[in-house]
Amino acid sequence: MVKRKSDDSAPLLWKNAKLQCQVIHDSNVTDTHPLHSTYSPPLSLACETSSAVPEDINYDSDGRINSSAAPNSPEADDGETTTAANESENNKDTATIKGSYSIFMIAWEDANGEKKQMKEIKGTELTLNMDTSANTAMFKLSTYITLKTSRRNSNKQRVYLLIPPERINTITTKISPHRRSTAADVPDDYALHFSLTQKPDFIGPRIHHIESKRGTQEQLALIQRLATITEFTIHLTSSDAIARRRKDFELITTIFSLENPKNRPYKDKKHGDLATLYAGKGGKVINMDEGLAHAEASLPPYPGRFLRSPIRSPPSRSKKRRLASNELQRPNLNNAILKLHASTSDNHTRFDNSDDQYVDEKRRRPSDERRRPHSDVNDDPHRLSLLHSIQTSLGGLHTRLDDIENQSRTRHEDLHTRLDDIENQYKTRFNTIEKSLGQIMDTLENLDAIHTPCRYNSVEKDSIGSIIQRVDESHDDFLTEFNWKFSDAIEDLKKQRIKGVTAISEEYTETAAKLDDKVISLRKALQNASDALSEFS
Repeated sequence: MVKRKSDDSAPLLWKNAKLQCQVIHDSNVTDTHPLHSTYSPPLSLACETSSAVPEDINYDSDGRINSSAAPNSPEADDGETTTAANESENNKDTATIKGSYSIFMIAWEDANGEKKQMKEIKGTELTLNMDTSANTAMFKLSTYITLKTSRRNSNKQRVYLLIPPERINTITTKISPHRRSTAADVPDDYALHFSLTQKPDFIGPRIHHIESKRGTQEQLALIQRLATITEFTIHLTSSDAIARRRKDFELITTIFSLENPKNRPYKDKKHGDLATLYAGKGGKVINMDEGLAHAEASLPPYPGRFLRSPIRSPPSRSKKRRLASNELQRPNLNNAILKLHASTSDNHTRFDNSDDQYVDEKRRRPSDERRRPHSDVNDDPHRLSLLHSIQTSLGGLHTRLDDIENQSRTRHEDLHTRLDDIENQYKTRFNTIEKSLGQIMDTLENLDAIHTPCRYNSVEKDSIGSIIQRVDESHDDFLTEFNWKFSDAIEDLKKQRIKGVTAISEEYTETAAKLDDKVISLRKALQNASDALSEFS
């Protein structure tokens, strides 16, 4: 449904349109566009696409979106490019453009200059917000992803690519050359080419690490890739409603053109406020240049990097002192062997110092063996993996509990709103009844002043009786309806609370069971490590 605020306009329903939007015109000015005599209402489009597969594109330079042809050149007059000069710089007509568009394809160039594209991007939309009267604008590209830490498939989150108007160099619109049709009844495809002076902002939820499941990894990778470049082209899905928005695209192109470097719009603080995202939790700007560093820093430290193996470590001083005292009390085996060979044979056999070191190492080995199990357990990567998995599960549980709390709070507020509406209706009808009773009392007073015994006992009495009967019936019907609605509202509130408590209980039970399994696995791993060390010792 599209509404336009003008004197003679009426709501218009486009059944085949995939876009919905609302255009608000100033009631004090005429209904004209700054560039043309008529103005088509913007629409908002819901995204209905399938899987997205990135691939290389090899079309020539004529198919590029960032056309820099002059307004009077042949390329500008071929009927495709809708970039126009600022013909009405002093036009005082105002309009608010709000639109969400489904995206057919996004094209860009990588660092090596190779052209890339991704088609049929599911759940991805381009949102345009511009108010010419306030001289503000905000452009936003968003997509749905499913977080990998979630335990439920329905837990989806949106990630955004925020493009403030201060970072825009030019915006160029052009008919897309990829799906052009010669049929007269097939609408043309439109594309917007963004040329930025700075990279856009990648906005995500306030969680430790954003990791998508397999089904939405391509959407997340696309948004992250676009956050690292300054030029890309967005091809909109073809529809009749897009064709009606041509004049709006021309207005945006004219404002963000090289011929109009001054009086550019400023950032729309309302649509660019990160605190309003994610059910009031707020979003955060993720620096893609430091993404790998943050991911590395987020991992727990691995003890094996800092702890040395106990086999290679020298024994403590106390061990050395005990070994030295034992060596003084016991005879040296090597010296005894040397004396025996010297007394029985003229050919004396000499043993090098390595034999002494071997005997000393053999004596020190039991003390080292006794200390091995306490340190080798800390180097067990399986244990560290289990601890990291438990930490991830707890993070997913906290996220789910926060979502349930937000849903319960929203439903509770909706219920209060419904109760307030019912109360207002009751007050309105009660005031109507009081007004009717006042009219009846006035009628009775007038009848008392001008009545005759015959008419008073017949006509007026019957009329007043019928009026009182209708008022009583209306009052009874209203009370019955009010009781029904109030009972239904109370039942809905009880069901919602029971449902929320049940969901929390199920989530807690499931997480507790998984944690128990992981603890059992950890104990088994520790027991196996201890047994292996015992056998080795």
